[in-house]
Amino acid sequence: MKKVAIITDSVAAIPREIAEKYEITIVPFHAIVDGKDYPDMGVDMRWLYNRLKEKDKHLPTTSCPSEGEFLQAYSRLAQNLEAILYISMTSAFSKGYHAAVEAKEIAREKLPKTRIEIIDSYTVEAGEIPIVIEAAKAAKEDKDLDEIVELANKIITKMNNLQTFDTLFYRYKQGRIFKAKSWAEAESSASFRTILEVDASTGGITKPVARAKTKKQIMEKMVDLTKEKIG
Repeated sequence: MKKVAIITDSVAAIPREIAEKYEITIVPFHAIVDGKDYPDMGVDMRWLYNRLKEKDKHLPTTSCPSEGEFLQAYSRLAQNLEAILYISMTSAFSKGYHAAVEAKEIAREKLPKTRIEIIDSYTVEAGEIPIVIEAAKAAKEDKDLDEIVELANKIITKMNNLQTFDTLFYRYKQGRIFKAKSWAEAESSASFRTILEVDASTGGITKPVARAKTKKQIMEKMVDLTKEKIG
């Protein structure tokens, strides 16, 4: 019988069918558009992306799940399982990790029989996916919490998450650009594409890796960097 529940955030963008197959609970982040709060799992992404293109208007923002949302997820899962593992997006990008930790402290009193662990993945988006899925597979194989935590941490140390963007405008506006700030600020005077890295090797913050003038050049750099990373 499965003992451990696996939770992650919607930033990981795990497809619904995968989440259902591996029994992964997803806690949603929120999109704030024109003052209205939308759980991002229920947002029409085409509408949101089109809204983002309207740079002359007030840009949508995001907010992390609240302590209450995490506590609600913990309480529901604790009814049938012995332990819970939440794998968070990098704590450098969001307060979601800290909200989960605070909810865990509240749960100590409300759910004294349930062990809860929280892991900072030091990465975002697609970088979270293999960590979460492998942890969920181990949970379905009836591994205990300590084994799953060890597995997840091992994957985190090996994970390299390289990302390429047509523009750094949105990351810059969200304050998630860190060491690539100078590149983002230079975009207004020079047109180029970028590769950033966000993983344990960067401490979970954005590190500028490479840039090029054309999509072809940036993809060639991406291939070269990938080969270099995997040896």
